[in-house]
Amino acid sequence: LTLTTTGQQDDANNNAKIPAELLATALKHERTSNHQSSSLTTTTVEATIQSLVDGDIHTLYTVAKDMNTSGKDILNSIQIWHTLADGTAHHIQSMISLGFAYSENDKPQSVKYFVQAGEDGPHQTSLFNAGRMFVELNDLARGLAYIRNAATFENKSSNDVPNSQKQLLTQQFTKA
Repeated sequence: LTLTTTGQQDDANNNAKIPAELLATALKHERTSNHQSSSLTTTTVEATIQSLVDGDIHTLYTVAKDMNTSGKDILNSIQIWHTLADGTAHHIQSMISLGFAYSENDKPQSVKYFVQAGEDGPHQTSLFNAGRMFVELNDLARGLAYIRNAATFENKSSNDVPNSQKQLLTQQFTKA
């Protein structure tokens, strides 16, 4: 396998390269996960494994999320998210997941990833969470600025979020 370079992205097919040991962990998790309770078929599991080998960003993120949620391999899931968020893939969902992963025990790291996702996405909820974390760190001015930015997000252009959802989030963040 040539997946030993961390944080690299193959621009030709939008696939990330992750360390071989992380890939092996993700493959092992996918092979041993209990898929009987889900709608995944053997063909789907095989396709997922092939997508992991190919370095598909969405599949890597999804398997890492499952690893984290199941509690089976939290540290390796966080390492996969770091590879996706910090590397050239610049994966917004991985940044958000890292923000939540660090929110209890490493607030400055949590802020870093919420700010990055909020500004680079742009991602309204991450802007709010960055503001909330700044307030918890007693940086009230920056916290208020990010919360205000989240509350006025509806006025900014983003095609990723339906207007009705933007309006609902804006109302919630304005109340905060």
